Amino acid sequence: MMFGTCDKIHRGVADIRHNKIISYQVECLHKDPAVVIYFQAPDASLKNIALTILAEQLLAAPFFNQLRTEQQLGYLVGSGYIPYNQHPGIGFYIQSPHHPAEYLIKAIHLFLQQIIENINQYRHLWDTLKKGVMKQLMEKDTNLSMKSQRLWMAIGNQDKTFTYSMQMTQTILDIDFSEITNYLIALVSRQGFGEAILYSPGQHASISYKTEVITDIQSFKSSSQYL
Repeated sequence: MMFGTCDKIHRGVADIRHNKIISYQVECLHKDPAVVIYFQAPDASLKNIALTILAEQLLAAPFFNQLRTEQQLGYLVGSGYIPYNQHPGIGFYIQSPHHPAEYLIKAIHLFLQQIIENINQYRHLWDTLKKGVMKQLMEKDTNLSMKSQRLWMAIGNQDKTFTYSMQMTQTILDIDFSEITNYLIALVSRQGFGEAILYSPGQHASISYKTEVITDIQSFKSSSQYL
């Protein structure tokens, strides 16, 4: 049996780092307003990937506790580390039966601003958080299927020496609290970060939040610069 080769499939990621905040209204039949805010990291270096992962881990619990448990904005509230073709990013989302999309957007932005103002209260969690992430990275394969999947993913990501996890672990180990603080300050002030807001207004009006509005996805794709 003969095997041929083919060119690598291009999976471009639209560069939104130098734009204004962009927004897109998603058509949805559900009556509840919902919002996703995505922050695109400045670059895809190992350091920025590590910082993005650590930032999401640091923010996940307080984001849920403040906006879901305390403020009760909605029953679906959370965050996630979102890489697109290995370019790191963070997403925050809320679905609410009570509040319009614009209110939810402002609540997410206010949360992030307050995190910066009170960042030192999370300092005591830093070492434990890093150890938890490093433990996940260095977790041993429990069966052949997991090992095969890990190795194929590594090959797909051009990690031909299978040392990515080790490199990432060392990078995380070397990051101190002042670096994550500076990273979050840059994210909130959008210094090198891109920001995209996806929302469904439900029964409420569209947002009046100041953004660069995308009305046609194909047009946006054709006019974008790519990473």
